[in-house]
Amino acid sequence: MRLHLGNIAKLLIVTLALALSNCGKKNKSSDVKISSYPEHPIVYTSPMNVNVGGTLTKIPGPVMGFQLIVDNQVSPAQPVTLMAIHVEVTGTDESGNLTTVSADFDPSFSNYSQPDGTCAFLDFGQFDAGGTATGNPIGTYGTPVNGSPLYSLKGITSSSLTCQTAIPMFYIGSLPTTGPGQVSFNYRVKIVPQGWFGTRSTPVERFTQIVYTTTN
Repeated sequence: MRLHLGNIAKLLIVTLALALSNCGKKNKSSDVKISSYPEHPIVYTSPMNVNVGGTLTKIPGPVMGFQLIVDNQVSPAQPVTLMAIHVEVTGTDESGNLTTVSADFDPSFSNYSQPDGTCAFLDFGQFDAGGTATGNPIGTYGTPVNGSPLYSLKGITSSSLTCQTAIPMFYIGSLPTTGPGQVSFNYRVKIVPQGWFGTRSTPVERFTQIVYTTTN
C-alpha cells in the first residue's frame, strides 16, 4: 500500500509540473491584437437599414454598430487571415433578466449586385505580421496596414465587373431593452474573430480570439 501511495504522489507531482509548464506557454493568438472601433461600440435606438448580402435590410433597434481593428505582432512573423466574426451582446430585458443576443458574420454579407454580376467577398483580410496587410487598396483608405479596420477582399466573378473592397461595419439589432422610456443602453459585448494563421490561400493553423468590451 505504501508503494502504491508513493506512485500516486509521483504522478500528481508530474501532472502538476506539466500543468504549470503549460501555463507558462504563451498563446500565439494573443499576439494578434484585435479591438473594436470605436473602443465602446455605439448603440442606435432606432431601426437601421443596412446592406446584407446585397439586400437592403431593416435591423430592429436598439442596434449596435462597430468595426474591428487588427494589429498582427506574431513573432516569428506569420500572416493571419480572418474568415468569420461571432458577436454576443448581453443586457437587461423588461423582466429584469440578463438576456444575450448573438449574431454571426461572414464576408458574404458585404456582397452586392451590379448589372454585370455580383461582387462577392471572400474573407475579412489577410494581415501580415508587423507590416502591410496583403490585398488590394481599399478605395480612399489606401493599402490596408496593421492597426487598420478589417476589410473584405473582393472576388471578381466577371472581367467586366468593377468591385470596391469593403470596410465592413458590423451591426446587431433587437438588443435587450427594459421598455419604453429607457435612457441608458449599456451592454456587455463579446466578439470572437475566427480564421487561420497563414495566407488566404494556404491555411496553416486555426486562429480564434475573444474580445470583450462594453457599449457607451
